Amino acid sequence: MRVFKWSPVFHVNREPSVVPVWFQLPKLPIHYFTKECLFQIVSCLGKPLFVDVATALGVCPSVARICVEIDLLQDLPGRIWIGNEEHGGFW
Repeated sequence: MRVFKWSPVFHVNREPSVVPVWFQLPKLPIHYFTKECLFQIVSCLGKPLFVDVATALGVCPSVARICVEIDLLQDLPGRIWIGNEEHGGFW
């Protein structure tokens, strides 16, 4: 059983293509561990929903975990550029 947001295009005999997925960002610099920053990073994948408790509290700085609602029928980027003018960036 799955719980998801109802849509007018829902049909009981068809599996929805939009699902929540947990993404991990390993070795992310700690100054990117704010909810706003993490949501901006993963917004290219889909609709950010929430961060896990360990990420929100900063108790596991080796990896950030974010739940994102994605459409499985769409292609995902192979990599994401993370950075800003002040600190440079990386792939």
